[in-house]
Amino acid sequence: MIGLNLVCEKDELVYSLDINTVLDKGYVLDYFDFDNQSFEDYIDYLDFVEFDKYIFVTFGESVRLERIISYLREFLKTEFQMIHIDGLESFLSRNSVQNVKEELEKNVAYNSLINLNTKNIFDNGYKAFKTSLYPSSVPKGLFKHIFVDNFEEFYLKNQNLLRFFSINSAVYVEDNRHVDNSFPLILKDINNFRKIQLVSISPERLYEEIEYFYSTGKININKFIKDYGFILGMFKFNSLILKKQNFYIDQDMKYEIGATGDQYESLFNKVSQIVNDKRFNDVPENFKFLFPILVEIEKIFGSVEFITPFNDFFLSRTNFNEPLTWISYKKQGEYFVYNIANERLFRVNKNFIVEFEHKIKKVNSNCEETFREVEELLNANG
Repeated sequence: MIGLNLVCEKDELVYSLDINTVLDKGYVLDYFDFDNQSFEDYIDYLDFVEFDKYIFVTFGESVRLERIISYLREFLKTEFQMIHIDGLESFLSRNSVQNVKEELEKNVAYNSLINLNTKNIFDNGYKAFKTSLYPSSVPKGLFKHIFVDNFEEFYLKNQNLLRFFSINSAVYVEDNRHVDNSFPLILKDINNFRKIQLVSISPERLYEEIEYFYSTGKININKFIKDYGFILGMFKFNSLILKKQNFYIDQDMKYEIGATGDQYESLFNKVSQIVNDKRFNDVPENFKFLFPILVEIEKIFGSVEFITPFNDFFLSRTNFNEPLTWISYKKQGEYFVYNIANERLFRVNKNFIVEFEHKIKKVNSNCEETFREVEELLNANG
């Protein structure tokens, strides 16, 4: 059986396309999540499936894909090949090639990848690294980012760790000129992210700021918080710092977990022994993810008063444990509702906000007509 993986690469980020169509006998379309799975996962998967041949079908760039293939060959006997999509007719019938191209034309992911804003992706990755706040889809123990002060030494002594990085992961360095053709990860100059502003605050102050928000709906912070996820107990061991031959898991390098050359299992075990600050145990999980979003809104618009289930406004705050899609805020006498998922913003009036707050806090309302308007807007745009 021959596997075909349709891969789009842009600025060294690689994405596998998941499409469903009928191919000629002996061929199968394969898919792999390069964001949320590691090289170890990929190697184990390919070893288990036992393809006779595995072909990466590209749409343009293939700079890092060549390095990935070279790395996979170190561990697998599978025959790998890379071709451009125009070369598919050398393997498949014209009818099968046509089926693939028709599926691609209507594939939403493919069309979005063609116009991918890679700067935003890399900026968001750097923010996740500095704040230790990663999406819930990222598994515990999957490395997404690492900063190293000496790339050559890191590469020489830590080959064993590369398998545990996600395929779309980045190594931050202060000089990225030394990458060679065998290095499978993305190398990024950390100086390119200096414009992203961060603030370092103590756990005591962060706890005070959260309590202040509960009662006022206001936030005094307008920069991303370093080690935010680590402080609140959300750390899932997705990042590392290697400095002066020692590994750390926090930006201030207070928590050392090992030395260069240590095995993954040793580092993982050390992390599991670190106890997080118990004062944040009562902070709702949904709010832990929401707070940085509120900080970013405050950073952009400044001096806003939020309306969420977690803070007092017209109504008292509630015990909220459900997925949260909508919030609102007041700025200079004007009211806005904001969809967290799609980042859409709507200006509304005070009556709407009164009913909106009733809805998100699940409190009965006496104004059915306005309440229906709220439901219609949220349902149509949620």
